[in-house]
Amino acid sequence: MRVMRMTQNNINTDQIIPGEFLNHLDWASIGKGLFHGEVAASIPADGEWALLSGDNFGCGSSREQAVWALLARGCRAVVAPSFARIFRRNAVYCGLVVAPIGEDDWKQLQAMGSVAQIHIHMDSQQVEVIDSQETGTRFAFALTPFEQYVLEHGGWLQVAMSA
Repeated sequence: MRVMRMTQNNINTDQIIPGEFLNHLDWASIGKGLFHGEVAASIPADGEWALLSGDNFGCGSSREQAVWALLARGCRAVVAPSFARIFRRNAVYCGLVVAPIGEDDWKQLQAMGSVAQIHIHMDSQQVEVIDSQETGTRFAFALTPFEQYVLEHGGWLQVAMSA
C-alpha cells in the first residue's frame, strides 16, 4: 500500500473529519471531509493506502465517522505508537486495521525517512515498511485474538452476518 505520513501526536477525530461532514449519508461525501483543509491534498488520490501517525491517534470524541472517512478515501491501515481506546474499537469493528507499534520501533520508522510502501501481515502481526531504496524492515504490532478475528473477516458486520 502507498503511504501518507501525519506523524504528529494526538490527532483527534475533529481533525480527521470536521463536524460539518458528520451529517452526510453517502460514502463519497463522508470521504471528502477527511482531513479537510491543507492536509487533504496529501491524501493519495486513489487506491489503497496506509497512514503513519503519531501517538494517541483518534483521540477526542467517539465519532465513528472518523473511521468511515478514512475507509471511504482508501485508507486500509493506520500505524501509530498508540490509539485512543474508542477509536481503536470503532476501527476494528469497521474493518480498518490498527497497528500499534512499540515506541522504539516508531523512532526507528521515523528515522527511515522516505517510506514508499507498507504491507500489513495480519497472520504474523507485522508491518513491513519498504523504503525508497526498496529495503524492507518489519515491525511487530499486537492485536487481541478478538481484534485479529474481526479484522481478518472485514469488520464486525461481516462477522455477525456470517454467524
